Amino acid sequence: MGAATFEDCEFNRCRFNGHFAYTADLIGCRFRGKIDGCVWYGTAPEHDGGRRNDIRGNDFTDAIITANVGWRGNFDLDAQLWPEGFVPTVDD
Repeated sequence: MGAATFEDCEFNRCRFNGHFAYTADLIGCRFRGKIDGCVWYGTAPEHDGGRRNDIRGNDFTDAIITANVGWRGNFDLDAQLWPEGFVPTVDD
């Protein structure tokens, strides 16, 4: 994703395997399909500038999120919608 802003986008059956989103803004996006083996950052690591990403209002309710997905760097879990029964944790 690089240093891009995605606003009101729909990610349908995208391949998020082995993906690291260090510096992307995600605002009001919807995710459908499997998300596997990737890491999402609320704040980029220092080696990538330490930038605070704007990540809010995203809908993951139709996503299949595997156990090897990481939410790091002050990722705002409460600002997203999650699949029923899914309990995300930030693994800083």
